[in-house]
Amino acid sequence: MLLESETFIQVLNADPQQWPELSDAEYLVMEALCAQPELSVDEVRAILSRNSVMGVIYALIERGLVAVQEQLDDKYKPLMRRFVRLNPDILGEAQLNQILDGLDRAPRQREMMLYLLARPHLEEIQQTYLLKALQATSATLNALAEKKWLLVQERAIDRVPPHEGPTEVLSTLSPAQQQALNQVQAYFREGSVCLLHGITSSGKTRLYMHLMQDILARKKQVLFIVPEIALTTQLIMRLQRFYGPHVGVYHSRQSPAERVELFQKVKEGDPSVQIAVGARSAIFLPFSDLGLVVLDESHEPSLKQHSPAPRYHGRDAAIMLAHMHGAKVLLGSATPSLESYYNTEHKKFGLVTLTERFGGVSLPKIQLVDLAEQYRKKLMKHHFSTPLIEAIEQTLAKGEQVLLFQNRRGFSAMLECLTCGHVPQCPNCDVSLTYHSYQELLRCHYCGHEQGVPPSCVACGSHELDRVGLGTQQIEETLGELFPEARLARMDQDTTKGKYAFAQLIERMNQGEIDILVGTQMLAKGLDFDGVTLVGILNADQLMNFPDFRAQERAFQLMAQVSGRAGRRGAQGQVIIQTYAPEHQLLKQVVSGDYMGMYQHQSLQRQQFQYPPYCKLIRVTIKHRDFGLCQSAATWLFKVIEQNMGDLVLGPVAPPVSRIRNQYIQQLLIKVPQSQSLSKTKGFLAKVLQRFMAQKEYARVSVSFDVDPVN
Repeated sequence: MLLESETFIQVLNADPQQWPELSDAEYLVMEALCAQPELSVDEVRAILSRNSVMGVIYALIERGLVAVQEQLDDKYKPLMRRFVRLNPDILGEAQLNQILDGLDRAPRQREMMLYLLARPHLEEIQQTYLLKALQATSATLNALAEKKWLLVQERAIDRVPPHEGPTEVLSTLSPAQQQALNQVQAYFREGSVCLLHGITSSGKTRLYMHLMQDILARKKQVLFIVPEIALTTQLIMRLQRFYGPHVGVYHSRQSPAERVELFQKVKEGDPSVQIAVGARSAIFLPFSDLGLVVLDESHEPSLKQHSPAPRYHGRDAAIMLAHMHGAKVLLGSATPSLESYYNTEHKKFGLVTLTERFGGVSLPKIQLVDLAEQYRKKLMKHHFSTPLIEAIEQTLAKGEQVLLFQNRRGFSAMLECLTCGHVPQCPNCDVSLTYHSYQELLRCHYCGHEQGVPPSCVACGSHELDRVGLGTQQIEETLGELFPEARLARMDQDTTKGKYAFAQLIERMNQGEIDILVGTQMLAKGLDFDGVTLVGILNADQLMNFPDFRAQERAFQLMAQVSGRAGRRGAQGQVIIQTYAPEHQLLKQVVSGDYMGMYQHQSLQRQQFQYPPYCKLIRVTIKHRDFGLCQSAATWLFKVIEQNMGDLVLGPVAPPVSRIRNQYIQQLLIKVPQSQSLSKTKGFLAKVLQRFMAQKEYARVSVSFDVDPVN
């Protein structure tokens, strides 16, 4: 059910003589509870004159002085509709003729009766459809209902009705796919979690569907998790072809009421949602008899919840969910995370590989283009090299489609004054504003602040403002100049905000209504377009040179996944990667599809410097509007934690974007070795947090913990 809740604190011991030693804040709360039986959390905030009060409440709970109660209000209302059918008591031939003869002077009523009589099996019809079909009024219907000739019934209907239509039989797997399926099933007889490492277009989804068929035959439920809502559109269409009315979808683009209905169906074991497809939030559906969890693109960082709490990883939560139900987990990826592959080497997960593309299609041919050489020879047009332009021309001439990847949305990264070098900054965050030409806006992608483009530099008054950097919007505009006849589209967060925006864009691509699709990392997440034969990556160096220990792994995954969109049907695809570093080891691994080379190299570095999977990371984030107080709080936490954990604590440091929504940010990074208990470390940090919250000067400082952050 869709519920709204309010938390109330109730006193368990109102005798001050029996209270242990309390902090000032704890005493104030207990004193207030002696005057009234319960307090809401908002009332506690008012009493203590601060927002962060949960530490005080938890301390009182642990001391056995208070209890917490949630009051829930049901806000969900079913969607009610009126249905109309003929009264079965008047269906005798003589009686019907008499009724129709008596309606000679009421032609609209007669027309409605005849329409309902003509329906197959005298089926009922929704009132709105009936009135629309006959262009009739409710007065006509009401007149017939008053005579008891029509029966009108109001009842709840599904906001997302089950799929109706013919279903197909699953096609036979290729020998390689069948062998992989047999290996997965054999592993599941002994183990619970298996990694399917299959190259792009090897047919992993076909294998998933055959595996699901066995689960459905046993009347069990299946959870299919994808990292992006965009992927649910294509996946649902594929699943419904074979499983029709047994597939339900659950994600945040749906209305709350739609999600409530699917939630209820899953809880009741309704066959119409025997397969639940969704993003990571679908993990929290109330399954009653779960048999299988499939995580497609299981390497994706978007499976991790960053903010707000709880900061969980969808992969780990799904494995725990399956464990609770005694279900199996299949992780699928062409480029598994280092953590997952490490677990296969240490026998925590099973490993099955698919090394050939379905249908014998060759992997795309990948070409590296040296941008430095192209610029030196003056062969660049805007941000496009000559080889890429020629390849686009040839692809369009054959009536095929092109994907262009640039991992930055907007028109350009920023505006810069050519006279004084000033760059407009967000007033709330420590970051430059991104220029969006379509709306002539400067926008912050962290807090959402927007402002118009200034006619001149606000620092020196110069009118010479230059656009620096390259965004998807600028690429789209440049393509319009280079290929005026081509039909262009963008896939990024700005163009896919609407509820059906993903579905509409994907449908246009599938129908061949788009020649060139420009996009961000959304393009790398398992989308399948038959007509795409050319993929262009405009700047590989941006991906590789990011300040993160996972940058090389992530760059390999993105480039390999985007490259895999080319030539998935028929002829061999082509990929062109523009770079200033064509000799870079990682790019050579991308060209040769050498995942194991990347894994082994990155694994050695992680082991040398003690990063996951060779340890656990806990990131501590401290936020406050006052810079000095934020720094002071971070230093206090560092010193206390360091006393126990020594050089396993790094920081405090400001992240690359050190202020967001007017909150200054400091961070600590804690490395937890494999030999150290993670649960004991968490317990220690919880006690440190309690001590911290008891410090009056830090009462309004925000502190959060993130175990295994991925960015």
